[in-house]
Amino acid sequence: MKNIILLLLISLSLSACLPTKNTNKNQNISNTNNSIPTNENQNKLPADDNGQVACTMDAMECPDGSYVGRISPDCNFAPCPKIEQTELSKPIANFNERITKKPFGIYITPKNSPVQPEKFTGYHTGVDVEYDDLPDEKISVYAIADGQVVRSDWVSGYGGMVAIRHTIDDKNYIAIYGHLNPDNLPKVSDKITIGQEIGYLGQGYSSETDNERKHLHLAIYTGNDINVRGYVYTEAELSKWTDPEKLLD
Repeated sequence: MKNIILLLLISLSLSACLPTKNTNKNQNISNTNNSIPTNENQNKLPADDNGQVACTMDAMECPDGSYVGRISPDCNFAPCPKIEQTELSKPIANFNERITKKPFGIYITPKNSPVQPEKFTGYHTGVDVEYDDLPDEKISVYAIADGQVVRSDWVSGYGGMVAIRHTIDDKNYIAIYGHLNPDNLPKVSDKITIGQEIGYLGQGYSSETDNERKHLHLAIYTGNDINVRGYVYTEAELSKWTDPEKLLD
């Protein structure tokens, strides 16, 4: 009997020495939450002695290529500059409907060309608006936007041709209007307004079009130089041109 009582006393003593479990679950959660920064503060730096809050030095690129930073008091990004879209006009009547043979970017060879006979090879830098079915009708050509004439002359492969520098949505383009009557072209440096008549199509299969059919070749060049090529040999070269149909859509 004494041995049993002694064992019970030893057991009670050992239980008293064991550490108790922490049942305060809320305390652990609270400590964890205090160590996590909030989203509203992650773009702010500590306030200075005057209580002024500084924002982190992040930058965001805007659609026009400029950059904006964060501004007080909330340290959100500043608004991007507004881009005013340039008003554009079609260069000729039935522009889209008459692009039936040579659209932008088509690869042309003397064998596969929809126009026969064909003397050109390469990627087409513009669009051809066909008017060979109206050989005797005067077809006017108009400027697609405000601009300034940078070249105006008879050019091999085109006959009469006008190149106009246009600023469209804050970007510079050079539009090439080819196969015009060379006797009625605006002069270099002339200021042109949107929708202004800049000439009319030359007579097909004559020197006015350099012996090409009656049509308008419209190309839009994105480089800074005056490039009037109607065809290029590589897709890398073609990337410097833009599709007139998409631009004028």
